Amino acid sequence: DVWGMAWFRSFSSTPKFEAKLRYAVDIFDGLELYGQLNRLYNKRDDVIRWRPEYGLNFAKNGWNASLRMTKYELLSTRMRIGEEDVDHNLSRKPEFTVTTPYLYNGNLGKINLKATWGKYQESDYGQDDAPWFERLGYGAQYTTPSFWKISIFSPYAGTSFMRYHYSSYDKTQQVWNAWVGLNYQIGVFQLNSAYYWRNVQG
Repeated sequence: DVWGMAWFRSFSSTPKFEAKLRYAVDIFDGLELYGQLNRLYNKRDDVIRWRPEYGLNFAKNGWNASLRMTKYELLSTRMRIGEEDVDHNLSRKPEFTVTTPYLYNGNLGKINLKATWGKYQESDYGQDDAPWFERLGYGAQYTTPSFWKISIFSPYAGTSFMRYHYSSYDKTQQVWNAWVGLNYQIGVFQLNSAYYWRNVQG
């Protein structure tokens, strides 16, 4: 499979040409090899560049796993509501993530586990010689049942917790996420409204 897209965005009255191009091929049932090129503008660094990504995705019998390599991946973080997103460059060499099948899937919702390990480099402001660090993470996710429905509204909610260990910095970090929202349909339009909350400690 091959797909791509391109567009112009204006920053400080200067249009920037951005683009994405992706190629993926199924090696065998459940295993995909892919490569992707992203040309994106970092507002914080005032730099536009190509940001390559490639790896493997696996999905079978409820198991999901990925192996990713990225260079200058563009991430945007919003620290507080009402503030602008802050752009960051992150490289992964590599990152491995695995998610289990649902350990519980019943009337009370769904629960599964997740683990991740990787080597990372934050290269903001062109700091290509910034040190690499390792991070190990593990946690769980819970989502409410999907069969609830009130008139045209289908409410949903969920929460996740991840604990990270940074070997290079000898520290830990806890990340709580929670969300609640509504899926609904008006005529032919599928709509969604949601509230998302995140708490980071460490």
